[in-house]
Amino acid sequence: MKKRPSALFFFLLFLYASPSFSQRITLKPLFGYYLPKLNAVNDDIAKELPFWREFLETDLPDPGKIGGHAVYGGQLQVHFRESYFINVHVSFYRDAAETQFSDALNPSAGQFHYSRKVEFYDAILSLQYFFDYDSDNLFNTYLRIGAGVLSTNAKTETKSTFTASMVSNTFLPQVDTQGDFSGSTLTGIISAGMELRFTPSLTIWGEAGLQSANVGQLNGSLQRANSTAVPDYTTNTTFDFSGLFVRLGGGVGLPF
Repeated sequence: MKKRPSALFFFLLFLYASPSFSQRITLKPLFGYYLPKLNAVNDDIAKELPFWREFLETDLPDPGKIGGHAVYGGQLQVHFRESYFINVHVSFYRDAAETQFSDALNPSAGQFHYSRKVEFYDAILSLQYFFDYDSDNLFNTYLRIGAGVLSTNAKTETKSTFTASMVSNTFLPQVDTQGDFSGSTLTGIISAGMELRFTPSLTIWGEAGLQSANVGQLNGSLQRANSTAVPDYTTNTTFDFSGLFVRLGGGVGLPF
């Protein structure tokens, strides 16, 4: 009984290492880094912070920028013919800019929290061309071009517990707001990469490239304190996710 798992393991290992194993379909998990533009988003954040620093009369920490961050996803690759492959790609990106103020020495003092969060999912169908592809080669290089859809969601939150008596300013703006916005757009990519093949069905790969995805203004709802929500609100800010990416991953040939 104890020998069966070992026998099965060695059989599968032999099968996957065999040159005759047909790996027309390959599953490719990935991890990477994406650097989107989002210039308008970060410009708006930079413009808002000086007002809050002056109003709170404190050196409110910089929330940072929404930009380069890790991406996760996967690809399904199909060997179409000769040096051509069809690739279905999905990935997920999320980043945030946040800051807050509170006086630890004075519990009755007001608190302030500022948050901007952005995420997207994309699904891309692409064509990969390998230069002189051979499954027996240790290294294979390729170009990839594709198009698909990118869907994004952005959440904004500004909250406070201070009152007019807590600050010297006589004007107290309506601070507490929450927004939830979304949008989508067509996206395109072009990249170059390299694949390192350990066996006919086990690989690691890496690529770098450019993605185009300008969503523009987002639509959603905005909730202000002590007022009804605005259900059909369009952001003044545009969201341009075009940028550069680097990806690394593995590949496992499927037995069909």
